[in-house]
Amino acid sequence: MAPLTSLGVFLGLFLVLIPPAQGEVFASTPRKTIQYHNAKIFRVENGISNYSTLMLREDIGILFIGARDAVYALDLEDISSKKAGVYWQVSEEQETSCKSKGKNSMECQNYIKTLETLDDGRMLVCGTNAYNPTCDYMTYANGTLTLEGEKEDGRGKVPFDPFQRSTSVMVGTELYSATEVNFLGTEQVFQRHSFPAMRTEHRQSWLNKPFFVQPDQGVSCGAGLQGGYGRPENPAAEVDVLPEGPSGLPGALEPSLPAIIQDVFLLKDQDWRKSVFYAVFSPQTTTSDLSTVCAFSVADIGKVFAEHRYLTPVTIESETRWVTHTEQEPVPRPGACINNAARDLGMEHSLDLPDKTLQFVRDRPLMEGQCLR
Repeated sequence: MAPLTSLGVFLGLFLVLIPPAQGEVFASTPRKTIQYHNAKIFRVENGISNYSTLMLREDIGILFIGARDAVYALDLEDISSKKAGVYWQVSEEQETSCKSKGKNSMECQNYIKTLETLDDGRMLVCGTNAYNPTCDYMTYANGTLTLEGEKEDGRGKVPFDPFQRSTSVMVGTELYSATEVNFLGTEQVFQRHSFPAMRTEHRQSWLNKPFFVQPDQGVSCGAGLQGGYGRPENPAAEVDVLPEGPSGLPGALEPSLPAIIQDVFLLKDQDWRKSVFYAVFSPQTTTSDLSTVCAFSVADIGKVFAEHRYLTPVTIESETRWVTHTEQEPVPRPGACINNAARDLGMEHSLDLPDKTLQFVRDRPLMEGQCLR
């Protein structure tokens, strides 16, 4: 049961996201404001496409952009100014090998999918590399981007398929990722790349056609407080996922208005209760091109974790339905932080949780309840 002790618990805590009431906003000050008429444009380079991976380095004033076959460094004060660039293209031999496996020329390029900053200032760069996921280390110094050539296996860090969504986050010195881990794209997992490594089981009730959005380090709920947001002594990463379309998990992750979550940002506060998740939703239909930004407070999410019931799967005419779990829940309650009551039972941290608690949340990854903001 060891692989379920931390990452598995976090996997189980999904919420129904409901768009906020009209006119309700959170008081916050933007870190940077740019007037629309003053906005400057980064001119893309001929032959380079898929500028889809961004990493902000406020410490050095650079915005890094990962694209197909290239990484760029832009001036944070003027993104039309390219400070540096480096190319990482596949060889002719790699492209030929990729095509021999049934892929086309567009798929058999190197799409940069992961950019993460390390403690020593270097950056981890991972790309699909012609259906052979590979990582390298990159430095930025004196206006020059350099790939060090220390290539390593990128499987589990980025997908094989360049058009599959994936996401990652560095927590201290450990990389957490959510992506597909096989060539066929049939197995998606959450994974911690450290020693010992940890990954989720391949279970359809956990991940059913997932749409990976955005990871972030869970905020600590503190001693004696209820919530499902990390452990002070064993930090973990929470990853927001949604199924593709409304039928992935019936009734479990559908907003009150038909919408698909596109991106998430956690605005952290010194008081974790005041932290806020901002999410961008787009319509499921093609009749509108409008997007919606919704805000959900961590305190409200914590209340759902602490007070609402779990959903349990039942099979009706060969279809899985999710219904309210009405039987007694195990002690300590899945999703709760270690409190004094748990310590009285000899549980000092999440690794001490009994099998019955871990098995309960493994089989019931969805919760009842709504966050209305």
